Amino acid sequence: MTIDKRIDKRIRIRVATTLDDITAVADQTAIELDNLAAKARREGWTGAALATRQIAALQRLKNEAVKAIGSVAQTGTVLGEMWQESGGDLDVTFVWQAVSSNVCPTCEQRNGEEHTYADWLLLGLPGSGATLCGHNCHCRLVRVDAERLRPVKLERTKGPRGGKGPLVAVETEDNKPVQD
Repeated sequence: MTIDKRIDKRIRIRVATTLDDITAVADQTAIELDNLAAKARREGWTGAALATRQIAALQRLKNEAVKAIGSVAQTGTVLGEMWQESGGDLDVTFVWQAVSSNVCPTCEQRNGEEHTYADWLLLGLPGSGATLCGHNCHCRLVRVDAERLRPVKLERTKGPRGGKGPLVAVETEDNKPVQD
């Protein structure tokens, strides 16, 4: 199977899983909305009280959809970075690098594992849903011959309007590049 077909297959699987996840949450939300309407009639809620609870249910649906779509985007980003770093060579070896000292058990176990690009496509990528932390995964796959960092502390930066910005690695004396 060519690299294009493997990448296409991996993304298709991730998209299909994402759509299934969103559909399941949408189905649950529809049931919840029906139950809220029935409860509102039984208990004599005002229209405003019902609307508030309906908005909360729809917000949960929106949050789940955003989370699921973020996972697909992260998978595409990881695949793109690996493609660029490997020059499309499936035999280039990458190492799983945890970029936080607070990682899920799956990422802790995978930290330091080395596999070829082709093997990582089968095993699962950071943020692809193949780990317990799912789309929240901040781990990286780094070429074995590239400079690697020890696990680092992540801090949230401020966004352009003062809100939450992206997580960035904070360099300390303990996380200088590893010299293999």
